[in-house]
Amino acid sequence: MLEDVFGTPPADRFRRSSDERGGAYSILIGVAANHCFQTGQTVRIADLVNGLTPPIAAPMPSRSTPIPMPRRV
Repeated sequence: MLEDVFGTPPADRFRRSSDERGGAYSILIGVAANHCFQTGQTVRIADLVNGLTPPIAAPMPSRSTPIPMPRRV
C-alpha cells in the first residue's frame, strides 16, 4: 500500500484498485439504495448525476472462455 501511495505501484493486470470514478460510483450506489428504500422506486445512477463516465473495469471473460485456476498444492 505504501508503494501505491508514495512510490510507483506495479501494474495491476486485474485492475483491482479504484480511481476517483470508482469512488464516486461507490458513493452513488449508496445514495441510490437509500433513495430506493425511502421511495420504493427504482433509481438509476445516470439519473442522479450528469457527465460521470463509468469507472474502468477489468475485462470479463465470456461464458465460453475458460477461467484459469491456480495450481493445486
